[in-house]
Amino acid sequence: MIPRHRVHFKDALAYLSLVPDQRVDLVLTDPPYGQDYSTGRQKQTVRKTTRIANDAGELDIAGLMREIDRVTKPASHCYIFTSWKTIDRWKGEFEKYFVLKNILIWSKDNHTAGDLSWSYAQSYEMILFGMKGRKRLKGSRDRDSVYFPKVKSHEQVHLLQKPERLIEYLIGKSSNRGDVVLDPFAGSGTVGACCARLFRNSIQFEIDPRYRRSLLARLRRAIADSGVAQEVVAE
Repeated sequence: MIPRHRVHFKDALAYLSLVPDQRVDLVLTDPPYGQDYSTGRQKQTVRKTTRIANDAGELDIAGLMREIDRVTKPASHCYIFTSWKTIDRWKGEFEKYFVLKNILIWSKDNHTAGDLSWSYAQSYEMILFGMKGRKRLKGSRDRDSVYFPKVKSHEQVHLLQKPERLIEYLIGKSSNRGDVVLDPFAGSGTVGACCARLFRNSIQFEIDPRYRRSLLARLRRAIADSGVAQEVVAE
């Protein structure tokens, strides 16, 4: 079967009900952490906004995790990006449904600004990794700290866009060709594009309509790069 990519430009919390029970092999997502992050615009930066929708702490994490539990298979993996500032809120809900195996550290080639004289410069993000059942990781036993350069600001479409090399690495460790990968907070569509190149099926949700055109264009470029016909359904 050819890979299929379904993109819902809707609120994931309201519309995850569109995904059938136990359909998903892997959840890989970078949700709004709840810390109201923003930054100033930089010269030649193409991203469309300096704020993230639902990042002021109003995201219903408990409701989200209940839905993720419903749609994932009995043997599945889940990766959720988070921050040291909010990890306690996420970890508690995560562990209700998944066995927390690691908190991965993504080490970057750059650091944040912030309190220049009162704190250390942050150069990493945390990723909750958990599983249902006994689904093995693929390949060798890698370290829980990984290094990938971040996306340069002038290449960003989304404020917190993740590098494709990192996302492809996680998809490769936790899924096989033909598996279904879910991203409830698609942003610029990194997960979907990586799935297309790696011949996985994807389900994406994105609440902000400003990303519709760029997300779909990116997905179709990735399909063209794959050299294999793939189906895209957007609504």
